[in-house]
Amino acid sequence: MFGWKVPLIEALTITDAAVENGIDIFDTSPSYGNGLSEIVCGYLINKYPNIKISTKFSLPVNISIDEIQKFMIKSCHKSLKRIRSTRLDAYVLHD
Repeated sequence: MFGWKVPLIEALTITDAAVENGIDIFDTSPSYGNGLSEIVCGYLINKYPNIKISTKFSLPVNISIDEIQKFMIKSCHKSLKRIRSTRLDAYVLHD
């Protein structure tokens, strides 16, 4: 979304304008701005409850098949905490 290239207040202004002009889905990732993008999406989802949020997760290189589900759940909970929500509209493997 914005990473570290746009100050937070400017990112909030831009995303507010996007919603006001009909954008209703935002794609994010914990890797975008080291979690800042998910925090911005948290602001949006709490201000505009009808928008949709998609975020991602990346699997570690040497993860075993038996550990994947546990890792995905843990990553999802971390994203939900940053987004300050109990829901996501999509959760995507980012590899």
